[in-house]
Amino acid sequence: MANCYQCGAHIAPNQGCRRKVATGNSIGLSFGRRITPSVRAYYGPRTLCLYCAAQYDQAEKKKTKAILIILVGIVSLWLFGMWSDTQNTSRTFDYDAAEKLDLSNNDAPTIAFPVALEPISVKIENLNCYPIDFYINHELAASVPSGMARVAITRPGPLETKLCHADTSTCGNAVIINWREGMTYTIARHESCYKQNAALR
Repeated sequence: MANCYQCGAHIAPNQGCRRKVATGNSIGLSFGRRITPSVRAYYGPRTLCLYCAAQYDQAEKKKTKAILIILVGIVSLWLFGMWSDTQNTSRTFDYDAAEKLDLSNNDAPTIAFPVALEPISVKIENLNCYPIDFYINHELAASVPSGMARVAITRPGPLETKLCHADTSTCGNAVIINWREGMTYTIARHESCYKQNAALR
């Protein structure tokens, strides 16, 4: 009749449980520049009674659970650190992708405009036969007579821009213009101007 390796109790035939348990340890010293102690633990399969086997299994479950909790905590901290970095890192705005984006439709995407920057001067040239009110970011930037040019003060980057017939509410579709220092925006001559000239002759 076998005895339980853990508690020494007698184990009836076919009622023992084999488990890999600690069977001993040793302490050694390694000599080099420093004397370093080392501890080694030894494990091997042994027969346990039903009670000790249940205690062993419960302890192993707790150990596995603790390891999983530690791993989840490490991964969570790592993910939180990555998220914090993305929040603190300034994002580069894709100016070219936003340039002249038609905002006339209700389903047009929302543009995240960059923060206010130093003002710049741009030139608005009107080749149309009508005087034009030029709006940048919902503000009147310049009123440009036909065949003339004006300088407008704005800020760099993609801004919503709209052209209207002067002193009227007749406006074209809003577009996104990527404004840069010294940039010239030319308002082309509309085909109606040619019809108007032909009617005057």
